[in-house]
Amino acid sequence: MTRFEPDWGLILEFTRVLAAPVATVITAWIVATLGLRSYRAQRALDRRLTWLDVLHQALSRSADQFQIAGVVSGSRNGRAQLDYMREALAGSVELQRRAAEGFLYASSDAQQSLRRLGLILENAHLEIEERGIVTPDIGSRVSDACLKTANEVAADARRELRLEPLDLSKPI
Repeated sequence: MTRFEPDWGLILEFTRVLAAPVATVITAWIVATLGLRSYRAQRALDRRLTWLDVLHQALSRSADQFQIAGVVSGSRNGRAQLDYMREALAGSVELQRRAAEGFLYASSDAQQSLRRLGLILENAHLEIEERGIVTPDIGSRVSDACLKTANEVAADARRELRLEPLDLSKPI
């Protein structure tokens, strides 16, 4: 019986030929996986920053609307009172919708701030329904709560995203 002797030169050549394509496929898979992970993280950050921007605009708009509605409540023009009250309530509903998205994007501290704001808005809605008008007290309470929430959410985002406050006194 003859003994089988492998041709090591042929095996080595075969290994060299296969090594390049296998290494290429493995490298391509690693690069694609890392690239996709980075892309998803970038998209998540982009969505979060967009939400923060929209939330701050809604908070500012709602604060202004309630402040104006509270000031106008002292006027004798019932039509203006009603228009500003409707505008403030519509802005409040939009703000609550944006704040609800916070449970997707906000940290737990920011979520607590948004919950407190939601309770203040609900109480304000109940008082407005009961009285039929936005009083200066309600307007200033909701306006202050909106501004406080905006500051808390911004501070939380800066802390979580590790952003330093912008110092305009330093030259670039």
